[in-house]
Amino acid sequence: MDRSARPEAPPWWGFGQALLVASFVVMVGLGLLRGDRQLKNSDWPSFMVAGRLVAAQPNQLYDREAERREQRLIVGPGSYDLAGYGGLLPVVAPPWVALYAVPFAALGIGAGGRIWILVQVLALVAGLLLVSGGRELVRALAAVAGVPLVLLVGNAQLDGILVLGLGLAWRLYSNERMVWAGVALGLTLVKPHLVLGVAAGLIAARCWRVLLGWSLGGLALLAATLVWAPGALGAWPSAALATAGHNGNDLSLPGLLYVAGLAPLPALLVGTLAALGLTILIASRAPDRAAAAAVLVLGGLLAAPHLLATDLVVACFALVLSSMAAVVPLLVLSIASLVLAVRIPAAAAACGGCLLVAGLLAGVAGIAGRPWALGIIGREFGSR
Repeated sequence: MDRSARPEAPPWWGFGQALLVASFVVMVGLGLLRGDRQLKNSDWPSFMVAGRLVAAQPNQLYDREAERREQRLIVGPGSYDLAGYGGLLPVVAPPWVALYAVPFAALGIGAGGRIWILVQVLALVAGLLLVSGGRELVRALAAVAGVPLVLLVGNAQLDGILVLGLGLAWRLYSNERMVWAGVALGLTLVKPHLVLGVAAGLIAARCWRVLLGWSLGGLALLAATLVWAPGALGAWPSAALATAGHNGNDLSLPGLLYVAGLAPLPALLVGTLAALGLTILIASRAPDRAAAAAVLVLGGLLAAPHLLATDLVVACFALVLSSMAAVVPLLVLSIASLVLAVRIPAAAAACGGCLLVAGLLAGVAGIAGRPWALGIIGREFGSR
């Protein structure tokens, strides 16, 4: 089939685009206009606590008692219901995220939280535009106008910065600026556990210049942390690993093995290594470079030691990158994200998450064929 010969757009196509863009605006607007009480029920207080601690008491970052004192000052006498934490919403992000959160935390729970969310949304859109093309704003907005965006905004999560790093790295890589592409990947280290697939793919492909740039970006973050919070680096790994099984349902393969009865460490090692091996195998059979890169992104979700429904917005990026961001894949992703975000049994959530990511992997890599989907924002009707 000649891909340059695109079918004529159906009558509803323009209306569908406008509806999706309007949905995007409404979702973001509602997220920014909600009250401070709703912001306290997101993950923003955890980031705010981290920012306040690293600014005033850097050596107490990841100290649970210090976090509890700061949390009381921010949210009042209320508490959270994570099992095993006595009402605390713990800080688990890397210490350089705490440095990033400092200026937002200084603005307070309301203004700081809203600007934090707005920055994440702008970063998310920028990352998508770097892949889809700067003139395809409608395509970028429509690609995330679903449940994954609601979860990102509602929980004030950091995946927007991660998507920006991926998009910038892809653009620089496509322009043969390998070291700078790696430096851009430093932005993804706000959630390093989600980009293990990218790292494994670069190692397997021997992209040493990209890896060099990524290492330089990581060293810059480490240097900043050593200057501002030297004691936090040693405390972070244990603080992050301690949340396994407590902070929502794990939707990745390690999470599935964990709920199946495997001990935490074997589940982590076996699940992550198996998922990474499968990812590299599938990427090597992808139809083109963009599809292979999208496989690595999705494989990172499957291999992640900890994957929540709030992180599934990263899958939207993979679909745009592989030109699979059409109605059917995005609708499936939205419905699945909604189901996985509610309180369902951990085993069912882990199975559902693995099946979702595996299905997207198969579609992106062409294993199940690349069936024509109604092209609101896919290749069809003039899109790239």
